[in-house]
Amino acid sequence: MEVCAYCRAPVSNGAKFCCQSCELLSAWVTDGVSPLASKKLTSSQWDKFNLIELESQFNSSTCPLFKKFRFYIEGLQCSSCVHLLEDFPLYFSGIVSSKLNYSQRTLEVQTKPEVKLGDLCAAIVSLGYEPTPLNETADYDKAQQLEQRNELKRIGVAGAVAGNAMLFAVPIYAGLDGSLGLIFKWIMFFTFLPLMFYSAVPFYKKAWGSLLIRRINVDMMITVALWAGFIFSTYSLVMGSDDIYFDSSASFIFLILLTRYFLRQHQDKLLRKNIFDDLFVNSAYEILDQKGSHYTNFKDINPNQLLMLKRNQLLPCDSYLDSSSATFDLSFLTGEVYPQIKHVGDAVPAGSRLLSVDARLYITSTATHSNLAQALNTIDTNVKDKNTIQTLSDVVAHRLTLVVFSLAALFFIFTYQTLGFEAFKRCLALITIACPCAVAFGTPLAFSMGLKKAAKHGFFVRTESVFEKLAQIKKVIFDKTGTLTSSQFKLVNNFPENISAENKSIILGLEKASLHPLALGLKESWSDADIADIKDVKEEVGNGVEAYYNGHHYQLKKSIEDGGNGAIQADFSIDGKRSNYLFFTENLRQEATDVVNEFYKLNFDVKMLTGDKRVRAVETAKKIGIRPNFVFAEQSAQSKKQIIEQENPCLFVGDGLNDLQALNQAYVSFAIRGSFESTLQVSDVYAPQKDLHALLEIINLSKNIQSTVKINLLFAIFYNTIGGLLALAGYINPLVAAVLMPVSSFLITSHTVWRLK
Repeated sequence: MEVCAYCRAPVSNGAKFCCQSCELLSAWVTDGVSPLASKKLTSSQWDKFNLIELESQFNSSTCPLFKKFRFYIEGLQCSSCVHLLEDFPLYFSGIVSSKLNYSQRTLEVQTKPEVKLGDLCAAIVSLGYEPTPLNETADYDKAQQLEQRNELKRIGVAGAVAGNAMLFAVPIYAGLDGSLGLIFKWIMFFTFLPLMFYSAVPFYKKAWGSLLIRRINVDMMITVALWAGFIFSTYSLVMGSDDIYFDSSASFIFLILLTRYFLRQHQDKLLRKNIFDDLFVNSAYEILDQKGSHYTNFKDINPNQLLMLKRNQLLPCDSYLDSSSATFDLSFLTGEVYPQIKHVGDAVPAGSRLLSVDARLYITSTATHSNLAQALNTIDTNVKDKNTIQTLSDVVAHRLTLVVFSLAALFFIFTYQTLGFEAFKRCLALITIACPCAVAFGTPLAFSMGLKKAAKHGFFVRTESVFEKLAQIKKVIFDKTGTLTSSQFKLVNNFPENISAENKSIILGLEKASLHPLALGLKESWSDADIADIKDVKEEVGNGVEAYYNGHHYQLKKSIEDGGNGAIQADFSIDGKRSNYLFFTENLRQEATDVVNEFYKLNFDVKMLTGDKRVRAVETAKKIGIRPNFVFAEQSAQSKKQIIEQENPCLFVGDGLNDLQALNQAYVSFAIRGSFESTLQVSDVYAPQKDLHALLEIINLSKNIQSTVKINLLFAIFYNTIGGLLALAGYINPLVAAVLMPVSSFLITSHTVWRLK
């Protein structure tokens, strides 16, 4: 697969770069020249942040070798903003890394010691964004509310200007002339100035920032259209002509600001809907204190409080059990279906569900600082990967902007002699109606809705690029044990037939802390037996356990011999001598055969990977429908990783317990079981409480997102082409163009919401 030389995104037709931006950035890296190097970035507004006393309040790094700053960023609009800010280190010397959390609109920047905070803020401003430095105690909500308040002010001023301009324009369109008509025109001029020099300022900043780094964006087209309309309208006013477009220009800016605001509100609603909050938002928790008890929501639970957890409630905070004993379901955290019994003083993590009667717990953390919240936060803070479909949207928006500018310039040059001022009117209408805002808005909205829809249905998706990668894959590799087969192993036989109570106790002591399916099967079969208190048990993943106890060396390990009839054999040894043989069987997942058949219908190559013996692995593959020559048997964790590397690009489906290396290596990895925190770190998709049908669900969602974005792009190109031709033909004037331009954004937004709601 050919990839871009800069961003590593897939490319076609032998191209070296996926887009013009990547080519420019690559050239800058090669030449070592920063586009901002020659600019004086500091200003009086940011000078104070260069003072050590103030800067130290915002530097969260404890290492003297680098600084770390966090900003709330105003003015984010689309995926191009993400790429621009994450490429920050390439055009500002001294920056080590730059990561944007698009959902929270925060930018985390790591710099060399010599970089000053004030200079950094000024550099961000020069790109067209307004940064607010945040420290650890900063009120994030205030920064967010301030941005919304500023946006509403600009919209309010633009709406007032547009309304008054239309009010004074109506009599002029109706034929008002003479001195009164001239007064009305001058009133429109002075009324228009607040919009020109206040409401539209964000467009100018973004356009100027793009010029600094030699990029073309949508705001540049808006700026050109606005200033062209203003200059020519002012010229016409002074010369006594009737060709004045203050009303249409004001409507144009007002509708763009309004459309962007509502789109961002909708997008923020989707992006900022926290996964962790959704788990506990509908529960009321009982807190015990000296006065009795009271109920509260999960956010108001504090450390050192006593919580009375109700049966079937999900625990929101890390804690210790204060009751004598209680049974919990930890499948959300570990992927294991077996309940666990906790005793007084045992740690109980957030995300555990109480299965027994009400239990008291001593809280040790707030909900937002629990291990579960931190693990889920790795999903929320994951930066957007630059994928091909987003790059395609950027390329379409940039090239459409270039085409419109070029077409308007050529049309004006060749028709001005014959059409006169009418040529300018048509060019202005073209630039207005063909503004590619919808192209820039639609793609990030589709991906953000896809992420939230996946989360709503029980999927934890690490980055949105997964949706595109899934569309490129035609090969799926399944782990066998715990994935295609049930995680419930059953002890079906043992030799000798009667195992002593002492040996049972020691075996259970060895397996006490293990989550391996064989260990869990033993615990279920011998649930009434005593458990020996064995310390320092050594577990070799996929092989067995061993420990020294009461002067003897005990081992329970997977046998090198075949148990016969498809059974798995484990040997229990005392001081190196085998004492007992245990035989286990595993059952196929009920849905495994159907899912494999569906993959064949989708023209996927289906393969199986396992550490089990080949005879047993092939027998399982035949039952499911996987071809024997596509079975990789007797593989270690390291060899599994190597096979996945050779088979990439592929979708690897594992259980997350002993497949972490393979999951991490796969082009796209899907885990259905395993430790919540460790599995999230290596899996692209994690569905701890779903079966194998979830694979087909996520693939269908991926296809839906891809088709939605592509339809949006095709519609935007078609809409702008037809609208542009009608504008050049004189059928659409600038006023009508200003009204029709936001219609495309509305239609694309509506289509995206309808397809992905």
